[in-house]
Amino acid sequence: MALSDVKVKAAKVPEDKKQGKLADSGGLYLLIKAFGKYWRLDYRFGDKRKTMALGVHPQVSLKEARDKRESAKKLLEKNIDPSQSKRTDRRKAIMKSNEATFKGVATEWFEIDLEKAEWRIPAEKMKMRMIHIVPLSQQVIDILKELQPCTPPTGTGETHAALGGLSGWIKGWSHLI
Repeated sequence: MALSDVKVKAAKVPEDKKQGKLADSGGLYLLIKAFGKYWRLDYRFGDKRKTMALGVHPQVSLKEARDKRESAKKLLEKNIDPSQSKRTDRRKAIMKSNEATFKGVATEWFEIDLEKAEWRIPAEKMKMRMIHIVPLSQQVIDILKELQPCTPPTGTGETHAALGGLSGWIKGWSHLI
């Protein structure tokens, strides 16, 4: 039997259990725990049973959860794993936001002193409005020295374009900073 908003709002964990489930239809169910209610979708892909998180109630309503289920079913019809698709979309969004951040920093070569192995972030860019000095490892120095000749002089506007494609690659090395 399909869920209703009233049943979802009234749902509680059974006293003798740690969690409970309320099934809707088409693999959609509400997982109820002591600290929250979670929308989940069970489906099969490549002869494997999989579960996909669709959101937390009440931020995601019953109607929204059903819409997400239908979107996932459409992907399955096209032989696309909805969990993998969601993960890929999330990664693309993260890469895009990191690209914008990196472009802003990369155009300011004067902030990076390769000889002293430090990155001096101006006070106006910092929350506490104080200069921030970041020590750079030798690996980062080597990478930046390789990149510097590939970029036009600071302030030409072409720096954004030249470094834009490299931002994803640099992101992978960011743990060395």
